[in-house]
Amino acid sequence: MAVNLAAKRGAKAQRRKAVLAAKRVLQTPASRMQEAAALPIQLCLLNTNLNEVGMGQLLLARGNSPVTSHLAIFLLDTYGAGVKDATFKTVDGATLRMYRETMEATMPMAPIEPADARKLLHDLVARSAAMGIRPHPDFAMAEKLFGTVSIKAATREFSFGPPAVLEALSAPGLDASIDGDDVSGPIVDVAAEA
Repeated sequence: MAVNLAAKRGAKAQRRKAVLAAKRVLQTPASRMQEAAALPIQLCLLNTNLNEVGMGQLLLARGNSPVTSHLAIFLLDTYGAGVKDATFKTVDGATLRMYRETMEATMPMAPIEPADARKLLHDLVARSAAMGIRPHPDFAMAEKLFGTVSIKAATREFSFGPPAVLEALSAPGLDASIDGDDVSGPIVDVAAEA
């Protein structure tokens, strides 16, 4: 009977090892992201003075409880570079509060609808791509946290660039066309040349 008990324990240990190995295989970054994207959105915040300053952050958090959250943070440059940085992390509630408080200490944050936030990201990426600038390498992975949030549900329109330039371009009677000039060449940093 003792031999039979030892064999049963050995078989149970082997089954447990097989289950754990299968779980490890399933926990790839892509599978973790897919699971996180299916969780409810806890918060979606954007800097309130993004257009005035030209730089800001977008924060998206998903999770079932305040204990653990899946977090995507995007550093945005509306004057040119688009999405300069992107990160995806799984954090505890205290760390999420710390991120939020740190961000709000530097620039005020306000809630934004997830569809509008995703549209903002896509518009920024498209604008910077037209200027020959790629988004941050981690953008594609972090953007997946939006999951099934559709850009079609967005209600806001976004404009990019310094407020004075945008105001001048929208002045009545101003023709913003460039009369056949080719502006598709390399991007030059005027400040660096001065």
